[in-house]
Amino acid sequence: MARYAVFLVLALTTGCSAWISIGRETPAQYIARTKPVRVRLWVADSTIVLNRPLVSGDSIVGAAEVPSTEKQVGVEASRVRKLQIPGKRGVSWIMFGGFTVAVLISAYIALHKPQ
Repeated sequence: MARYAVFLVLALTTGCSAWISIGRETPAQYIARTKPVRVRLWVADSTIVLNRPLVSGDSIVGAAEVPSTEKQVGVEASRVRKLQIPGKRGVSWIMFGGFTVAVLISAYIALHKPQ
């Protein structure tokens, strides 16, 4: 029984990571206000993931994720069409509810196990 409970807990607690678009603020305003750790910028027909982004003049600068290294890059804020931040979707709440139910059922079974 314990093996099934462990499997259920692991299956239900793995969240679905996703990129979430910001609201109506401009990307530069959002970055200046919230100082996110990581963002994804949509520029023309490509995307750039920046770590530790900040606004410098009319540009958004940060460490771009390049395979096996980080490279400092800057992008004109006016060229950014969309900005996204990492986050979790509503699925994680469903999984949290499922996890809670699984824990309660496991506790009930453990407490009412015939001696």
